[in-house]
Amino acid sequence: MPDALPSSPAARLPLLRDFGDWLSPMVVKELRHGLRTRFFTTALIGFHWLLILLMASVLIGTEAEMVNGTFWILAFVLLLGVLPLRGFATLAGESKDGTLDMLTLTSISSWKITFGKWAALFSQNFLVGVSLLPYLVARYQFGGVEVVREMVALGLLMLVSAIATAMFVGFSSQSSIVLRLFLAAGTLIAAIPAGVMIYLVGLGNSGDNLMQEWLDLNWVEQGMVAGLILGLAAYAVAFFLAMGASRIAPPSENHSTIKRLMMLGVVSALAIIGVAICFLGDPDMTYWAFVPAVVITVLAGMDLMTEDTPRFPTVVLPFVKRGRWSQLSGLILYPGWASGLRLYLVLVALTFAIFHALTVMDSPDWGEEGLGLACFLLAPIVPIVLPWGRNNLLAGWWWTQGTLVVAGILLTVLCGVSRIRELGFLGVVTPTTALFSGAAVGFSREEEVFAVGVAIGLIWLVAAFVKATAEGKIYRGLEWEAKRMLDKHRTATTGGESDDEPA
Repeated sequence: MPDALPSSPAARLPLLRDFGDWLSPMVVKELRHGLRTRFFTTALIGFHWLLILLMASVLIGTEAEMVNGTFWILAFVLLLGVLPLRGFATLAGESKDGTLDMLTLTSISSWKITFGKWAALFSQNFLVGVSLLPYLVARYQFGGVEVVREMVALGLLMLVSAIATAMFVGFSSQSSIVLRLFLAAGTLIAAIPAGVMIYLVGLGNSGDNLMQEWLDLNWVEQGMVAGLILGLAAYAVAFFLAMGASRIAPPSENHSTIKRLMMLGVVSALAIIGVAICFLGDPDMTYWAFVPAVVITVLAGMDLMTEDTPRFPTVVLPFVKRGRWSQLSGLILYPGWASGLRLYLVLVALTFAIFHALTVMDSPDWGEEGLGLACFLLAPIVPIVLPWGRNNLLAGWWWTQGTLVVAGILLTVLCGVSRIRELGFLGVVTPTTALFSGAAVGFSREEEVFAVGVAIGLIWLVAAFVKATAEGKIYRGLEWEAKRMLDKHRTATTGGESDDEPA
C-alpha cells in the first residue's frame, strides 16, 4: 500500500476559530463585542478610504508635505480622540444597566473588569495603528519621509493612545455625566501637547535633532531613556485603571494600598535616578526624572485627596494581622484621604529632592522657581478643607480647582485691563490662584507673590492636618473592630471560649 501523501503546511496549521483560554473572560467578552460594533467597523473603513484618497492625491500633483501633514492629523484624530472616547461611559454604562453587580457576583474583581475593558479598547486601537504601516512605506516612495523616524513617532502615538484610553476608562467610573464630560475635555486637551511632540518627531525639523541626540547617547543611556518612557507609560495606564477600579469596588474591599505602593515606588525611583544623574552625569538629563515626578505627584494628589474614608474593618484587617509595624505603615497606606494626605507629603518631599539637586550646584536658594513649584504642589490640598463636595470627593475636587483656575484667569485679566498690578496680590489666598497672581503683578514681583502664596498654602496644609486628625478616629475604631474579629477567629480556631460570648 503506497504511503499517504504528506499533508500540506496549511492543513497542519491550527484553526483560529476563537480566542485562547489563557485570555481573561472579560477581555474576550469586550473584544468580541467591540470588533462587531458598527461604530468600529465604520470608523476603520472610513479612515482607510480617506487615507487611500490621500495617497492617490499625489498622482494629481498634491505636495508631499501636505500629504504627510494630513496623514498624521488623521492619525491623531482617530487614535487620540475618536477611538479612546469609546471608553467615556464603559464603567458608568455597566453600573447604569445593572450588569456591574452581576459581573461582581461572578468573582471577577473590579480590577479585572476595568483592565478587561481597557485591554479590549486598546487592542482595537493597536489594530488600527498596525494598519498604518503600509502607508508609511507608500509615503516613503513619495519622498521626504524617514521611515525610522515615522516608526518611532507611530510607537509614541500608540503609547499616548494607551494612556488616553486608560484615562477615559478610569474616569468613566463617575456616575455624573457632567463631571465625565469635564474630565473628557481635560483628557483631550492634555493629549494636544503629546500630539505636537509626536508631530515634531515625525515631521518637524526638530525630529532630526532629536534623532541625532539619541544616536549620540551610548547604548546604556539609550536603554535607560527607552525603559523610562515605557515604564512611565505602563504606570500611567495602571494608575488610571486602578483609580477607576477603586471607585467601582465594594466599600469593604481595599484597592488603594497597592496603588499607593506603586506611587511611592515610582516617585522614589525617579528621585534616586534624578539625584544620581544630577551629581554623577549630565544635570540636563535630570529633567527626564524631574518632570515626570512632578506630574505623577500632582495626579497622585488628585487621587489621594478624593478617596472616601473606609467604613468596614476588613479594609484594615491585613495590617492588623501583621502587627504594630504594619499598622504604622497604615498611616500612609490605609485607604481614605486622611492617610493620603501624609503620603502626598512624602511624594512632595521626594520631588523636591530632585529639584534641590538641580539647583544646589548653582545656588542654595530655590528662588522663584522653587516657590512656584511649592505653590503648584500645595494646590491639590485646598479642596479637602472646603466643605462642599462631600458626597463625591472627586467631583468636589475638580469643581474647586476649576473655579480657582477661572478666578485666577479673571484676576490676571483684571490686572491687565486696569493696569493696577497690585491687585494681583488678591490671588495669594490659595496656591492655585497664586500661580496666576505671579503673572498678574509682573516678573519683578513674582517671587514676592509666590512667597506669600506658599505661606498661606502652609496654613491650608495645617487646616487639612487638623481635619485629617479628626478623621483619624475612624481608623482607630476600625483597627479595634479588626482586632476583635481576629480574636474571635482565633478563639473559634483553637476551640477556646470567647471573652465576648458566654461559654
